[in-house]
Amino acid sequence: MSFKNVNSNVKKNWMINRSIVLTILLVGYLCSIVFIPKEIFGLWLGLVILESILLLMQIVYAYIFPSIQYKKYLYLVKDDEIVISKGVIFIESTVIPVVQIQDIGFSQGPIELMLGLASLEISTAGSDHTINGLTKEKAEELVNQLKEKIKVYVNKKGE
Repeated sequence: MSFKNVNSNVKKNWMINRSIVLTILLVGYLCSIVFIPKEIFGLWLGLVILESILLLMQIVYAYIFPSIQYKKYLYLVKDDEIVISKGVIFIESTVIPVVQIQDIGFSQGPIELMLGLASLEISTAGSDHTINGLTKEKAEELVNQLKEKIKVYVNKKGE
C-alpha cells in the first residue's frame, strides 16, 4: 500500500474558495483608497501598504499555493488505520485507528458538487478528521470500506 493523492480538481476548489476571500479583500482595499480621507495621509498610506501586502499574500495563497499543497496532501487506508498527511510549511500527519472511528460519512458543498468532489468525514471520540478533494464515488467507496473494517473489528471483539 502506498499513499494516494486526492483528486486534482481539489486545486480548483481551493482556488475558487480563496478567490472569494481575495474578492472581499479587494473590495476592502478599494473602499479604503476611495473613502479614507487623504488628509490623514499617514494612516491612509499605512492602510494601503498593509492591504497591498495582504492582497499579494492572498494572490499567492489562492493561485500558486494550491499546486504545492496538492502534492503534499496524501492519504493511506491500511487494514487497521487511516493516515492523512498534509501541509507545506508545517507538515501534519494524522493516524486514525479504525477501532476508534465512531462515525464516518461524506459531505459536498456547492463548489465541491460543481467539481464532482466530496469530503470524507471521520469522527472519533477525541476529534474530527476530513479528507478533502475525493471524488464522490471514492468517498462512498472509502465509507463502505471503512464500515466493513469496523464490522470485522466488532465481530472479532465479540468472539
